Amino acid sequence: MEHSTYHIYTLHRERFILCVLLGVFFAAFLASQFNTSEVYKIITILFCLPVLLFLSITLSKNPSVWQIDNTQLTIVVAGRKIIYQRDDIAKIQISTRSGGTLITLHFNNKNHPKRYWSNKLFQKQDDTKELIEAFEQHDIPVLMQ
Repeated sequence: MEHSTYHIYTLHRERFILCVLLGVFFAAFLASQFNTSEVYKIITILFCLPVLLFLSITLSKNPSVWQIDNTQLTIVVAGRKIIYQRDDIAKIQISTRSGGTLITLHFNNKNHPKRYWSNKLFQKQDDTKELIEAFEQHDIPVLMQ
């Protein structure tokens, strides 16, 4: 099979979660400084959540380029080139969520799995579906959840 390239909008998961949590704590702190009813404070924080998600995603963008061929899977993310040999990959687990797709690579040698979060929020369509099809075409077991 030929060499295939896929562009995936991945996120730096730790940075994303940290930004969301710090944003919620900061919004709650600011809301607590005003002398208003608790209901208004809670509603204010709830209205801040979409803005916090947008800002967290913007600050955590980590687009990646995936290349797959008969012998290896190459992922270029954050300026680093990561190469996995095709024979070392035991299976790929795909977990679809409302905000994106978690792609987990499991290896034959029982190393810790590698996880990549494909983001769907505030992004245009990427090549996630085509990448999953390419895994199946290259006889890499794909477990959908």
